[in-house]
Amino acid sequence: MLTHLNIMMILYVIRPSTCVEYSIGNGKKAYKDAKSACESKGMTLAMGVTQEEADDLLGFFTEHKEELFAHEIKKLGIKIYAAWIGLDDLAEKGTLKWNDGSAYEGTLTSIYDKTVEDNCKKGYLGSQCCIQLYVSLIGKGAAGSECHGTSPYLCQPDTDNYTVYIVIAAVAVLLVIVALGVALFFYRKKQLKEEQARMDEINAIEMQLALEEEQAAEAMEAQALAMEEGYQAQSAELEERMQELEAKVRRQRRQSRKRHHGHHRHSHRRRH
Repeated sequence: MLTHLNIMMILYVIRPSTCVEYSIGNGKKAYKDAKSACESKGMTLAMGVTQEEADDLLGFFTEHKEELFAHEIKKLGIKIYAAWIGLDDLAEKGTLKWNDGSAYEGTLTSIYDKTVEDNCKKGYLGSQCCIQLYVSLIGKGAAGSECHGTSPYLCQPDTDNYTVYIVIAAVAVLLVIVALGVALFFYRKKQLKEEQARMDEINAIEMQLALEEEQAAEAMEAQALAMEEGYQAQSAELEERMQELEAKVRRQRRQSRKRHHGHHRHSHRRRH
């Protein structure tokens, strides 16, 4: 069971390509037992550790020494804090390899000798050398140690499982992106449909208004034409009446002249 600063401690160290989770077991174990303990949790002893990561881890050791190394401090009264990593020369004496069989590239600084390999060649280490990250009174770095000795240990996720997790996470993220894209597509499609419906409604209203305006204009034009025709008819009728009146006046004048002329001749006869 993982508990904070008790049996296991979670560390995060940034690598160029990923974020690696390290767990440190507070129970002291021999190297092979520590390896088995990590594997039982689906992990491995820490591998491919760079000096930059080691510095971060060792700094963490120092910062949390009271919790991580309480047993050593209480029992021995010393300030030496160490933890196994997955680097050893079990396959070939003097040739360090990571637990997955990959070659060690000399990335770690030795705390005692020029190199970690030189440290492993010391006679007092016997036939086997296993590597610890080490904080001591003289400094901090990597150091070889007898593999049967007991120490806390650093675990990290198994590379194969970690790759599977990364792939699954990537697929999950991709599915989420696709789902969001599909949702956005249909949402935008719905928006476009609603906008088109509004545009169609506006166009229908505009067409209706244009038709009503056209009909009103035609009605006004028809009304004006009817008024003009009525005015022309009235004018023609008035002109006809004027002509009739003028003709009547002329007739009356002729009749009046005839009566006057007849009366004048009759008066002339009477005088004679």
